[in-house]
Amino acid sequence: MRSRNLALLSTIVVAGIAAHYFLIQALPARQTLGDEASHTLGAHELLDSRGSNLLPGRMLSHHRSSLGFSYFSLFADPELIRHPGAETWIIDSPHEHWSPEMARFLRRASLGNLGLLVLASLLAYALARECGFRPSASALAPFLLLFHPRIGFYVQALWPEILHLTLVLGAFLAFSRAVSPAREVRLVRMLSMLALSGVLLAYARLTRGVVEPMTFAMALMAGWVALRAPGRKMGARRLASAALAAAVLLAAYEGTLWPQRATNLASSGSSQIGHNLWRNIEGGLGRTQNYPDEYFAAASEPVERERLARERVIQRALDWPLEDTLGRQLRVFFHRLDVSYLDRAFKDDRWRTGGKGRFLTGVTALLSWTLLGLGLVGMVLRGWQTRAGVLLSVFTLYYIAALLVVIPNPRMFVQLVPPLAIFSAGALDSLLRFAEARRSPR
Repeated sequence: MRSRNLALLSTIVVAGIAAHYFLIQALPARQTLGDEASHTLGAHELLDSRGSNLLPGRMLSHHRSSLGFSYFSLFADPELIRHPGAETWIIDSPHEHWSPEMARFLRRASLGNLGLLVLASLLAYALARECGFRPSASALAPFLLLFHPRIGFYVQALWPEILHLTLVLGAFLAFSRAVSPAREVRLVRMLSMLALSGVLLAYARLTRGVVEPMTFAMALMAGWVALRAPGRKMGARRLASAALAAAVLLAAYEGTLWPQRATNLASSGSSQIGHNLWRNIEGGLGRTQNYPDEYFAAASEPVERERLARERVIQRALDWPLEDTLGRQLRVFFHRLDVSYLDRAFKDDRWRTGGKGRFLTGVTALLSWTLLGLGLVGMVLRGWQTRAGVLLSVFTLYYIAALLVVIPNPRMFVQLVPPLAIFSAGALDSLLRFAEARRSPR
């Protein structure tokens, strides 16, 4: 990396660290929202096994994917659950009570999230380079990750969104390095990088469920790359290499998940990782006014609740005209693009600012629309020219399609930001190349 490009990237990263650290120190959150209470409680249930509960099989068996609890347990404060007011704030609603212990816990978690965000920004830069974008344009990807308010909110938050996107970007980078034709990739090295990608995808699955379909798509892509590799004629050895490449990725993925699947099976009678897929789908595709109450009242067991939710969603999908469903889902998609958790946080006065800073909600909406448009342009222009670009393009299209189905929650747009940020760098790179071509003498 040239010194000028290194200086640009370093400046962006240092500025991002400084900005977020200042906000953590000067404007710490004073209130949690919704699921943050559940993550707080789950993290403090793991006090006696901090560190070891990061291993699959040692995590909580929960209706949510459980790595988030293990991650936040690294920052747990034992005094917090002994606080006299603990029972008044460990609830799934905005907390009216706060304590120094809770403040310490959230501050530690915020610093951990900031470290992950810095790592994610570097991974995004590396993926932009894998896509063939020049260094100066690639620097836009980490800039957008570090300074987009939709992402920034989760630095001071007890949701594992930044953990998840970091794991996904790490898995995508390892996979891109495995299948890249730009370097001499020997089979052993390819298989080791695919194994690493599979392990990271499994940990991402232990955080959020969205990567599972991508894992099988990536296995097919790895097999195809091995099948088409130059140097040998088509035959049994080439077919074996293709099968081996796909199998290594899937084996690493399922092998990492299996200990936790076994724990969940013993605890709940189901080996599933998390039990809220159909709850999320019902919140999006089969949404009714009282769907949360209907979901939880249907059964006491998580597995049975999911089965009944699936039946309700399928029946509603069959009953409702397709064009009405599609139109409704598109309206919800674009409406949720306008809002973020910043809106709710400011309404609840999360930082005790008295409403100051509300302009950031408008900035967030504007940046979200800009990122979506610029990212999609970059995907069309540059997303299909490299294997890394194809991988990110497939994920982007898959994730947008998934957002039209699952619960209409603005938090779920967060995982779309990294690939759009990378493709925005691709759009900038295309613009720079076009400007250079116009200046070049003919």
